[in-house]
Amino acid sequence: MLVQCTQKKEGKGRVYDKKQACYYCGKLFSKIARHYEHEHWSKREVAMAVSLDKGSPTRKKSLGKLRLLSNYQYNLTVLETGRGELILKTRPASDEKCIPGDYLPCQYCFSFIKQQNLRKHITIRDSK
Repeated sequence: MLVQCTQKKEGKGRVYDKKQACYYCGKLFSKIARHYEHEHWSKREVAMAVSLDKGSPTRKKSLGKLRLLSNYQYNLTVLETGRGELILKTRPASDEKCIPGDYLPCQYCFSFIKQQNLRKHITIRDSK
């Protein structure tokens, strides 16, 4: 079981290589919204989200909820089998220790967050 840290290009910004799990087929994709739109457009949740205007806050929110739920489902499978890579809300810096046992799911949004930051995350979420 692994936790992937953020990576940087030599002398440049970070590398955008984070993958998200698909709720329906369980595969990992870097562009999950595009995958849903092309492969699972007939599913009810996806059809409702895709019918909205591209870039609209409502569309982003509904696809975001589906993304978080699918990542949660994927992470539970990783924890159960002990193989694979946890998908975190925010990946740690490359110089930070990456221990999978340090991350727990938020009970409200289902994203995996570092245990010591979870209380702050929930407090911020409740204040909105």
